[in-house]
Amino acid sequence: MIFSSSGVNGIVFVIAKSVLRFFFSSTTFDMENLDSRPGDTTFVAVVAGATGATGRWIVCELVNNPSCKSVIALSRSDIESPGDVFPSADPELVKCKLIVKKLDFNLLKERGEFTETYNPGPKVAFCALGSAPFSEDSDFVTPVAFGRACKAAGVESMFLVSAQGARAGSWIKYSDTIGRREDAFKALDFRRLGIYRSGMMDRQEKTRTKELIRHILPSFLVLSTKDIARVMVESAIRMKDGTFAFSHSEIKQIAASLY
Repeated sequence: MIFSSSGVNGIVFVIAKSVLRFFFSSTTFDMENLDSRPGDTTFVAVVAGATGATGRWIVCELVNNPSCKSVIALSRSDIESPGDVFPSADPELVKCKLIVKKLDFNLLKERGEFTETYNPGPKVAFCALGSAPFSEDSDFVTPVAFGRACKAAGVESMFLVSAQGARAGSWIKYSDTIGRREDAFKALDFRRLGIYRSGMMDRQEKTRTKELIRHILPSFLVLSTKDIARVMVESAIRMKDGTFAFSHSEIKQIAASLY
């Protein structure tokens, strides 16, 4: 069968549209699952991956948000200058709200619980752990160990950085790993679980080599880690009970509404 150039272009358009719909649509999240106004309750939060491309902005958003009483930032190493690591956090609020804790993640994996008691204990947690290149340990074992430790410590709400296309059993190894991670967090049965499936990220100065292509992509295909963090913290304040997945486009739409 011979196709004309216009016919080929039409086929390409349909395929491209289908791919975009697959990656950037969601059937599990409804805007009605966000309360129209923030609640009156305040909370203590714990953040794993606190110095990473998304985690550092989560910490900044929490420090600056009056709904958060204090932030426990977990790190593999000491943070000598919080102002450099968390650049948009209010310096005065950092002094009274930010608690930096060096955590031995290997010990966390062995024990399945935190090695010290946090007082007051966190009721909200954010998991922004990951690595480049990805690995089973950094992208599955360690994050799941953190999730289990949070559950054991009485955390009720968990907000998890994920990725578009995440699906256990996928022939793409990364998607399979991240999909299994999502399933493991779901199995922990948190009262609230938010999952954030972003596509191409703008990590600012932490951009990975493969992500340099973002400079030539349409803006709607790229999500800033700052926006992801902002939506995750907004979810901690407004999300209703249940498990909800946020697609790339939904994160972008919600982030735009917050400016």
